[in-house]
Amino acid sequence: MAGVGIPMYNGYLTSAKINCSKENHKTMVNFTNQVLLRCGMESSIVLKDRNGSAVTRSCSQPFSQWDGYMRDHFVGSDFNNCYNPSQGLPIGKSRTPNQPGLSHYWADNISNNPFYIQTCTASPCSSSSNPPTLLKDIVYWVP
Repeated sequence: MAGVGIPMYNGYLTSAKINCSKENHKTMVNFTNQVLLRCGMESSIVLKDRNGSAVTRSCSQPFSQWDGYMRDHFVGSDFNNCYNPSQGLPIGKSRTPNQPGLSHYWADNISNNPFYIQTCTASPCSSSSNPPTLLKDIVYWVP
């Protein structure tokens, strides 16, 4: 019985980690869209800093500041690395995450002000695998 139960349990854990990583990614994309929509209608918005404290951010701040504000918000929120919950949500600024559970979030100061959000859901991290294990989204801020 243990010969069947342990692989099934391990498969369940792997599936749960992948689904959790996908949910973190989806939440970051949706929240970014909400913040940008609200900033189109309001002069400021309350986010969290890296330590989880509320901080008011002026929507008129230069776009170059916002990827840091948003990364800080996600780090200061109750996100966890789905593969290592004690680590919190590791969120970087480079182009491509290279470990399962990692998300990378950055912005480019180019036309349409894109925010790039990428999350590695399983190893190896690849957008061309089937199913993809590297999720990629772009959210545009057009004030």
